[in-house]
Amino acid sequence: AVVSTQSTWGYRCGEKTRYVTCRAASCVLGLIPTFCVLTFSIIRFLVYFGVCEESSQTSVCVFLADHSLADFGTRGVTFYLLFAIAGIIFCVVNTVINLLLFCNQTREFWVAG
Repeated sequence: AVVSTQSTWGYRCGEKTRYVTCRAASCVLGLIPTFCVLTFSIIRFLVYFGVCEESSQTSVCVFLADHSLADFGTRGVTFYLLFAIAGIIFCVVNTVINLLLFCNQTREFWVAG
């Protein structure tokens, strides 16, 4: 079966262009949410376990305090620990799904090409 790659505007893109565009979009849509959730989960872990406190002088803790990225009053609050663990689980599941889709897309491209 022949698949037409011509769009409604008359522009024709090749298989390689569609492959690269799809790969770039999937990387962006997969990495950005994972990175954001992982970052905030690590911040919650640092605060929960008392590694970072408002008076800490380490560069990471000072950065968190300067940019108001952490609520330092939540040290030891189980609710925030649960959010941190749920965030890590999300990152792992999201990464596995993205890798499976990445491998499947690569296999389909090389079989079709």
